Amino acid sequence: MPLKITKVSIWFFLCFNLVVSGVIHGQSVEITSGGLVANSPLNVCVNNNVSFGIQATGFTPTSFNWSFPSGTPATSTAASPNVNFPISGTAQIIVDVSDGILTLSDTLTVAINNVLAVSLNLNVDTLCQNDEVVLTGGTPPGGTFSGPGVFNNTFVASAAGPGTHQIIYTDGLGCSV
Repeated sequence: MPLKITKVSIWFFLCFNLVVSGVIHGQSVEITSGGLVANSPLNVCVNNNVSFGIQATGFTPTSFNWSFPSGTPATSTAASPNVNFPISGTAQIIVDVSDGILTLSDTLTVAINNVLAVSLNLNVDTLCQNDEVVLTGGTPPGGTFSGPGVFNNTFVASAAGPGTHQIIYTDGLGCSV
């Protein structure tokens, strides 16, 4: 008896890479700086090295494609690249990460601030061992002082010990002098 075909079903599978921004099926990626998730705009200083990374949820990326307009390097395939921004302004950082099947993307706006706006003028240059001085004179106001013997913007000579000590002033945007 001859075989009669009454219905034919054809199935095919389409393979592709899905590029998304944000969260899909519990999977996400976010750009980090200094180990913390970075929020736009991320304030950085001209000519300071900035370390970037990612925080992935729900999958493990195996490849990384970074774009750093106005940065050096301009692109990277490293998981945690270090970038220098030699010119002040604004840049849009983009990263595409993939696990070989799924590709996720994130962007971050970076505000690149000019370091020349930060200055420090201390009114004291010599102290005795038991002296404490509240540090002032940082411009723009609102920054913090750091260095040997500096606690809560106060220099404590006994904690620093004898000698010459470097005091650093960092403004609210992270620029230091």
